[in-house]
Amino acid sequence: MKNSSVGPGKSGTPTRHPRAEGLENTVSSAVKAELDQRGVTGGSGGGGRDDVDIRLKSLETDVAIIKNTMVTKDVFEERAGKIEIEVSKVPFETIKWLVGTIIALGIVVFATVRWLSTS
Repeated sequence: MKNSSVGPGKSGTPTRHPRAEGLENTVSSAVKAELDQRGVTGGSGGGGRDDVDIRLKSLETDVAIIKNTMVTKDVFEERAGKIEIEVSKVPFETIKWLVGTIIALGIVVFATVRWLSTS
């Protein structure tokens, strides 16, 4: 960047301090040192871009899988309503089956006792 200054009658270009370049270099070297310490490759290396592309492709694949398997609130509410209907049917059906079984067993027991008492 060129050094520019704003004064009376000049355009609205921001002023750049003459020592700003030294500060930028210091910050840049500090960031590079921190990245090296953490083992993160920078974009200026030969394989850094390829590594990012591979990781991005993997991330995109993972997000696509999550989107396909994720249940939205609307779908959940729709399915929950169907489940509630099915659950509410179960006790009634079970009670009918139990009552029928008890009546049938009662008839069998009554018939057996009557048959045994007449013999």
